Amino acid sequence: MSIRGKSMKTITDVKLGFSKSTEVMVTASVDMNEGDKDDLYFVMFNILDNPLRFVVAVSGNFRDFLVTKGYTTDEIDKWLETTPETYLEEIVKHQVEIMQNATERVRIPLDSKANSDQARLVVTSMISQGYFKQISMYRFPNGEEDPKVQKVPTKEMSRDLNIMLEVIKNWEDFNYEDFMKEMVKRYG
Repeated sequence: MSIRGKSMKTITDVKLGFSKSTEVMVTASVDMNEGDKDDLYFVMFNILDNPLRFVVAVSGNFRDFLVTKGYTTDEIDKWLETTPETYLEEIVKHQVEIMQNATERVRIPLDSKANSDQARLVVTSMISQGYFKQISMYRFPNGEEDPKVQKVPTKEMSRDLNIMLEVIKNWEDFNYEDFMKEMVKRYG
């Protein structure tokens, strides 16, 4: 997280791809407001139903989100300036709500073998590589651009990724209710 000023403006041009060595790469352009401090955003992978699809979703602008949770802008600015880890801790406390409100940016419908194979390749790569690359081009109002590349670890997501893989493999006969009953049996 770099330190710049207010909140980010928008996240655009989100794309999903692969490197030559089959690393999953998620690229995005992030337009920042003047004096931005908060350049943090999350990339999330999920399977959604109706229609069944594999998605890449993003969520950002956590500064404004925390204001809705009762924190003051002065308090948030102080965290961003002096203790970014406190800022991140406060965001993580609301992770479930943030994930539920993420915006779908890439969608692979699980309605054909070709699409299923594509989604399976993404998930299996993240499991085997243990990470995906998040490539961000931060763009500022003064015309300055600041590219950042980071490897985002996926080890802690391995259970969720394996569940997604099960859905992807069984896309033709997938029934949400039956699947949820099975997950409750397996994981409680």
